[in-house]
Amino acid sequence: MRLAHFLVITLGVISLVAVACTDEEAGAGKTPTPEARQLEFETLVMGDQSGIELGDPQVFKVDSPDAWQELWAQHTRVTQPSPELPEIAFEREMVIAVVDRQQPSGGYSLEVTSVRAEGRRIAVSATRRAPAPGCITTSVITQPFHFVTLDTVEGEAQLAVSTEVYNCAE
Repeated sequence: MRLAHFLVITLGVISLVAVACTDEEAGAGKTPTPEARQLEFETLVMGDQSGIELGDPQVFKVDSPDAWQELWAQHTRVTQPSPELPEIAFEREMVIAVVDRQQPSGGYSLEVTSVRAEGRRIAVSATRRAPAPGCITTSVITQPFHFVTLDTVEGEAQLAVSTEVYNCAE
């Protein structure tokens, strides 16, 4: 009887340990969060005259030579002479292109500030700088943009744009 009692208790303890280990490995019932990591990037080109017509700011993930040629042709269609297509080593890197909507004057800029891989998405953050009311600016329609290169990662690019208004008198 004692042996049977001992075996029941031993099996119960082993079962509890096994369940505890399984829960710990699975995150104790929590939904696993995707790994998020900051991605290093380099500016390819930045300016205020893109030929890509948009109603809202947009991000484009470009990971093939054909897509790059098409985007570059749209982007440079308003520039004469048209700048040469920058070479990208698509076997190991890609382009993230962020283009703002048209702005009513000069004084606007757009800068990619962060690129993060978050599970199956690429979170791109950009800051739009805008002149404060009363600033003297050029009377020309602008369309700020910032294209960056980085190591290829999987995922869909999603954009978040913040606006920083600056005082021209400072």
